[in-house]
Amino acid sequence: MKEFPDFNPFEGSDRFLGKDPSEMSMEELKLYLHIQKLRVRLEFEKFQSSINYTGMIVEALEKLGMGEFLQSFLKIPDNVPPEN
Repeated sequence: MKEFPDFNPFEGSDRFLGKDPSEMSMEELKLYLHIQKLRVRLEFEKFQSSINYTGMIVEALEKLGMGEFLQSFLKIPDNVPPEN
């Protein structure tokens, strides 16, 4: 029987795969696919929440009257040539 390293999701080992997919049974492949779908959904939800969080920060800055300052800070000066 194979020995597997310690599984610790806090150290980036959450992508650990104990078996090559070509050696998996149909049931294992279905479970593996389901896990991958859940990971994609989780990453998408993290991305969405970061967008929402950024939007909340921008909205708060605008309410504080710092919207123009933020836009001027992020604006590219006219004398900078565009990248090609």
